[in-house]
Amino acid sequence: MTAINGLEAVDIHLRHKDEISIVVLDLGLPGLSGWEAFQRMKQANPNLKAILATGYIAPEIASAATKGELTAVIMKPYQLSEILKVVSLAALMATGAVSAAD
Repeated sequence: MTAINGLEAVDIHLRHKDEISIVVLDLGLPGLSGWEAFQRMKQANPNLKAILATGYIAPEIASAATKGELTAVIMKPYQLSEILKVVSLAALMATGAVSAAD
Protein backbone atom coordinates (compact mmCIF):
# COMPACT_ATOMS: atom_id res chain seq x y z
CA MET A 1 0.00 0.00 0.00
CA THR A 2 1.22 3.50 -0.70
CA ALA A 3 0.26 6.95 0.54
CA ILE A 4 0.99 10.38 -0.88
CA ASN A 5 1.35 12.08 2.51
CA GLY A 6 1.64 11.36 6.21
CA LEU A 7 -2.05 11.82 6.97
CA GLU A 8 -3.05 9.35 4.26
CA ALA A 9 -0.44 6.89 5.56
CA VAL A 10 -1.97 7.05 9.04
CA ASP A 11 -5.48 6.65 7.61
CA ILE A 12 -4.48 3.60 5.57
CA HIS A 13 -2.74 2.08 8.57
CA LEU A 14 -5.74 2.60 10.83
CA ARG A 15 -8.03 0.94 8.27
CA HIS A 16 -5.67 -2.02 7.85
CA LYS A 17 -3.81 -2.12 11.18
CA ASP A 18 -4.44 -5.85 11.66
CA GLU A 19 -2.85 -6.56 8.27
CA ILE A 20 0.12 -4.18 8.43
CA SER A 21 3.07 -5.14 10.62
CA ILE A 22 5.80 -3.12 8.85
CA VAL A 23 5.80 0.41 7.43
CA VAL A 24 8.43 2.19 5.37
CA LEU A 25 8.08 5.93 5.75
CA ASP A 26 9.92 8.91 4.33
CA LEU A 27 10.87 11.42 6.99
CA GLY A 28 9.95 14.23 4.59
CA LEU A 29 6.35 13.20 3.93
CA PRO A 30 4.05 16.19 3.40
CA GLY A 31 1.26 16.83 5.90
CA LEU A 32 2.75 14.78 8.72
CA SER A 33 6.39 13.79 8.66
CA GLY A 34 7.18 10.10 8.50
CA TRP A 35 8.18 10.28 12.17
CA GLU A 36 4.89 11.93 13.21
CA ALA A 37 2.91 9.44 11.12
CA PHE A 38 4.74 6.54 12.77
CA GLN A 39 4.01 7.93 16.25
CA ARG A 40 0.28 7.97 15.46
CA MET A 41 0.38 4.49 13.93
CA LYS A 42 2.29 3.13 16.92
CA GLN A 43 -0.54 4.26 19.24
CA ALA A 44 -2.92 1.98 17.33
CA ASN A 45 -0.42 -0.86 16.93
CA PRO A 46 2.38 -0.91 19.54
CA ASN A 47 4.09 -3.85 17.80
CA LEU A 48 4.41 -2.02 14.48
CA LYS A 49 7.88 -2.16 12.91
CA ALA A 50 9.04 1.00 11.12
CA ILE A 51 11.78 1.77 8.65
CA LEU A 52 12.40 5.46 8.17
CA ALA A 53 14.06 6.78 5.00
CA THR A 54 15.81 10.13 5.23
CA GLY A 55 18.60 12.20 3.81
CA TYR A 56 19.41 13.67 7.22
CA ILE A 57 19.10 12.09 10.65
CA ALA A 58 17.69 14.62 13.10
CA PRO A 59 18.66 14.14 16.77
CA GLU A 60 15.20 12.81 17.76
CA ILE A 61 15.35 10.21 14.97
CA ALA A 62 18.86 9.12 15.96
CA SER A 63 17.68 8.81 19.56
CA ALA A 64 14.61 6.76 18.55
CA ALA A 65 16.77 4.45 16.44
CA THR A 66 19.21 3.99 19.33
CA LYS A 67 16.38 3.20 21.75
CA GLY A 68 14.95 0.59 19.38
CA GLU A 69 11.76 2.53 18.63
CA LEU A 70 12.57 2.26 14.93
CA THR A 71 13.49 -1.00 13.24
CA ALA A 72 15.88 0.83 10.91
CA VAL A 73 16.81 4.19 9.48
CA ILE A 74 18.03 4.10 5.90
CA MET A 75 19.85 6.97 4.34
CA LYS A 76 18.93 8.37 0.94
CA PRO A 77 19.89 7.67 -1.69
CA TYR A 78 19.64 3.97 -0.97
CA GLN A 79 19.91 0.88 -3.13
CA LEU A 80 17.03 -1.54 -3.60
CA SER A 81 19.15 -4.23 -1.93
CA GLU A 82 19.38 -2.08 1.22
CA ILE A 83 15.62 -1.61 1.53
CA LEU A 84 15.02 -5.32 0.87
CA LYS A 85 17.50 -6.22 3.60
CA VAL A 86 15.89 -4.04 6.26
CA VAL A 87 12.34 -5.04 5.27
CA SER A 88 13.36 -8.71 5.52
CA LEU A 89 14.84 -8.06 8.97
CA ALA A 90 11.67 -6.21 10.04
CA ALA A 91 9.56 -9.14 8.84
CA LEU A 92 11.64 -11.56 10.91
CA MET A 93 11.29 -9.26 13.91
CA ALA A 94 7.51 -8.95 13.39
CA THR A 95 7.14 -12.74 13.44
CA GLY A 96 9.43 -13.11 16.45
CA ALA A 97 12.04 -15.09 14.48
CA VAL A 98 14.71 -12.60 15.59
CA SER A 99 14.82 -9.83 18.16
CA ALA A 100 16.25 -6.34 17.94
CA ALA A 101 19.15 -7.56 20.08
CA ASP A 102 20.10 -10.19 17.48
